[in-house]
Amino acid sequence: MKRIIQLISLVLLSNLINSCGDDAVSSGNDIVFPEKNVSYYEHVHPYMKLTCAYAGCHSASSIAGGLVLETHIDLMSIPLFVLPGDPENSILVQKLDGRSPFKAYCYQGYVKESVVTGISKWIEEGAQPN
Repeated sequence: MKRIIQLISLVLLSNLINSCGDDAVSSGNDIVFPEKNVSYYEHVHPYMKLTCAYAGCHSASSIAGGLVLETHIDLMSIPLFVLPGDPENSILVQKLDGRSPFKAYCYQGYVKESVVTGISKWIEEGAQPN
């Protein structure tokens, strides 16, 4: 009986692991931004959470460089960081596209062009908390 329970547990665990499949998002570059109607909660926030606002960096518990980037309010309260309707002059976009380099201790990973385009589109569309 014990052996049967172990076998069933193993099969259930295997199915759970396999069900995660390709839909898992493991980095900010895995997030797919649409061409329009970019959502803060579906696209921008997950990207920020995975690449910027985590423990040891720009989270409320770490506050690296004096910046917290966990919420929409955080992004909007930093002067010039996000200028609704003006992605070209928003510091966030300049950081992501390389025009304004990150400090040595900040995330230095490769940022896909689709991420820069997606966050730029969100800002162009008004940087709403949608």
